[in-house]
Amino acid sequence: MRRLGVTLLPGATAVLILAMTVAASPVATTSGVYYWGYTFAQAHLSPTVMPIPGTVVQVASSNTTLYALTATGQVYAWGIGTSGQLGDGGTTDSSTPVQVNFPAGVSIASLPTDVMPNAGALAVDTNGNVWAWGDDVHGVDCMGQSEYLTPVKVPLTDVTLISSASGHALYEAGGTLYACGGNSLGELGDGSTATRTGPVEVTGLAGQTVVGLYSSSQDAYALTAAGAIYAWGGNAEDELCNGSSVVYSDVPVQVPFTDSSPATQVAAGGSLSSNGSLLARLADGTVWACGSDTYGQLGDGGSTNQAVPVEVFPPAGVTYQKIAMSGATGYAVDSDGDVWAWGWDVEGQVGNGVRQSAELTPVEVLTGEGVTQISATAQDVVVLASGPTATPTPTPTPTATPTPTPTPTPTSTPTPLPGAPALSQAFGAAAGTTTTSSLTASTTTPTANGDLLVVTVLVRNVDTLVKVGSVSDNAGDLFTPVTAVVRGSQTDEEMWEAANSLGGATTVSVALPTTASLSMTVLDITGAGASPVDARSTSSGTSTAATTGTAPSTESPEIAVACLGWNTKPTLTGTSAGYTALPVEESSVAGWLSGEQTAYMILSTAGAQSYAGTFSASVVWTGALVTFS
Repeated sequence: MRRLGVTLLPGATAVLILAMTVAASPVATTSGVYYWGYTFAQAHLSPTVMPIPGTVVQVASSNTTLYALTATGQVYAWGIGTSGQLGDGGTTDSSTPVQVNFPAGVSIASLPTDVMPNAGALAVDTNGNVWAWGDDVHGVDCMGQSEYLTPVKVPLTDVTLISSASGHALYEAGGTLYACGGNSLGELGDGSTATRTGPVEVTGLAGQTVVGLYSSSQDAYALTAAGAIYAWGGNAEDELCNGSSVVYSDVPVQVPFTDSSPATQVAAGGSLSSNGSLLARLADGTVWACGSDTYGQLGDGGSTNQAVPVEVFPPAGVTYQKIAMSGATGYAVDSDGDVWAWGWDVEGQVGNGVRQSAELTPVEVLTGEGVTQISATAQDVVVLASGPTATPTPTPTPTATPTPTPTPTPTSTPTPLPGAPALSQAFGAAAGTTTTSSLTASTTTPTANGDLLVVTVLVRNVDTLVKVGSVSDNAGDLFTPVTAVVRGSQTDEEMWEAANSLGGATTVSVALPTTASLSMTVLDITGAGASPVDARSTSSGTSTAATTGTAPSTESPEIAVACLGWNTKPTLTGTSAGYTALPVEESSVAGWLSGEQTAYMILSTAGAQSYAGTFSASVVWTGALVTFS
């Protein structure tokens, strides 16, 4: 979503409600590393900046964790760390970059951008050695099956290319192509389906110079210097791309093209044995696709599998320069350095602010940032941008901004912290709960034109995870997700915003795809306009005390909004000083209870901010904190 830099105005008011999944405008912010999709066990529906120490020269992705390589040969990681995939010696997740702990004297030269092992990582150092860390599932690291909390050296030398996915890996070492790991569908290409915990040579490529390696869950691909593409592994979705009906191939087979131009780029898609696919860019600039198209991931505008490559066409006036694929989502970087995406989008993989089943048409999701690299795996994506390449379009000046209607003084008006900005606050009773698949809530006083609406939603279900389907209001405001946190398979907590509200007597509706327990609250900040998000943090746990974590380096003046959710009837016995807590909302379905409490705070000083709660019993909880500048 394009965020507009509007400063909070004196007289900002707070009023309560809830909140639609709507497509956001392409993001255009500062340069650097961006990520989106399913990371930190939650959905990020639009590109988010991740500050990395030093100058980043390469980015890479795995199913669980994202990586960045700096010009000084250091690697930073963020995301899930439960199997040691952060490489810092621990098993704790991290929402901020931590440095991978290589032995002294080791300097990394490259990372595999297509792609990393399922819950592990690989890197090549300046001496041609490969280092591995995390989960060595099926022997993907060629050293048996173990788990490494810090990098260990793989028993191969003179390595120039690596690629890995799920439980298998490819290594080009000294002119020979090797493979290790799981092999149930012949994805090692050694003529068998036996798991290999040590290196075996890929057969059938004698005399070929391999210049690129690519992997998906059950498939592998190689690009030769002559521009030929070879495929091996599973073929459940026609991802061998040679028109064959075989279930799998345990040796490489060539992918045929009706265009005689040599291939220059390859991207492998597929996070399961049932969604393998392939994108290829040829020297003449054309892009071709084959394999699974269930979610429109081939970018051809349809959803029919293609057994041989078919040409796909970018939007009018757009030229794709780089391509990438995650599990079932396609990506391209155009000649202006802007990112386009299409396909599977249940966790925000497309990146346009929408959570949906499929996006069949390419949409522009990051613009004006000069993206130079892109890596995608399963349900996440990370890109490297060189910096702004275009001047953002000026924000139109409204023809007239009505004076906000004064908000009635509540029975108890919170007092701002000493030294806080001159921002007034008032609340209306507009929160609600439901045990059905939809719910509405209305503001007690009309919202003003230009207000910022902030919505917190908690969804609980007994058997399977239920997420917010859509949120809308009668004014036609556009709500977009700000942050989300998932706990296990039953709890989803989300925060949404609608910048520059149209105003009036507002009724907000939330819809779920199925019946669940739903609690929600809406905060109306008068005079805030399109206040951009400055910092955010999420966390979850099972305990009698909770904290949302810390949002670092916030500014002043800002408004901080925090929410906590429980899996039982909540009794909040304490909060951080300075926050004004709204009433606890409760709902239940099939004997299960859920509850949520939202709080806000006017920040009087810059620096880290947090919100905490204490419960009367040990419960499963989720929390989120966002500050709006």
